Amino acid sequence: MLADRLFHSGEHPVYTVRTVEGLRVTGTANHPLLCLVDVAGVPTLLWKLIDEIKPGDYAVIQRSAFSVDCAGFARGKPEFAPTTYTVGVPGLVRFLEAHHRDPDAQAIADELTDGRFYYAKVASVTDAGVQPVYSLRVDTADHAFITNGFVSHNTEARLTPLAMEMLREIDEETVDFIPNYDGRVQEPTVLPSRFPNLLANGSGGIAVGMATNIPPHNLRELAEAVFWCLDNFDADEEATLKAVTERVKGPTFPPPG
Repeated sequence: MLADRLFHSGEHPVYTVRTVEGLRVTGTANHPLLCLVDVAGVPTLLWKLIDEIKPGDYAVIQRSAFSVDCAGFARGKPEFAPTTYTVGVPGLVRFLEAHHRDPDAQAIADELTDGRFYYAKVASVTDAGVQPVYSLRVDTADHAFITNGFVSHNTEARLTPLAMEMLREIDEETVDFIPNYDGRVQEPTVLPSRFPNLLANGSGGIAVGMATNIPPHNLRELAEAVFWCLDNFDADEEATLKAVTERVKGPTFPPPG
């Protein structure tokens, strides 16, 4: 991964998460960590914010190539290691005992026990004071981390050519701009997208105190709605909403498989 710029995001309160093995990570309260949680009895990997993590939780740590070899997962090993013992997935045995006849149970177990992850029990989450917070700009989509204070949500990546179509002609007064939250820069109210990506592909995300999960929609129906809007650009919001909902009947979910 090639990093080409380091950002100083200011001084912020940070917290240190320590595991029983002595591993630790320090970050802001809204920094996400991948954790193993119990969702209705099913061991599941979910992102949790540092301020949501409590002692007894399990942080997910991705093994390096060397640690995978040391754990006995190298292909050259003459014998197989007992995976459930070596990986140690909390709650997995109890889950398999209850759902071993369910074909989906095997898929869940495979993802959790393929050797990529180590599940470290959280011993403590402590206040680490106010520290400098940094992030990296990188040339890949990977997250960048700076130890002792970091914010992964400030990491930047290069846009793909398709993503650039969402921004084309944004500097030609195609959309309105408003001040950002602190008034330092101007930001667009919408993107001048040539493709209704949000409705076509859907989206999901979380923020402070809110969340959304927008499903995908049928592309032909969306095209009919877009053409109507182009032909009736002077229609008010109520008429536009009525016309669009008449043409776009509802979400169109992809078929399984």
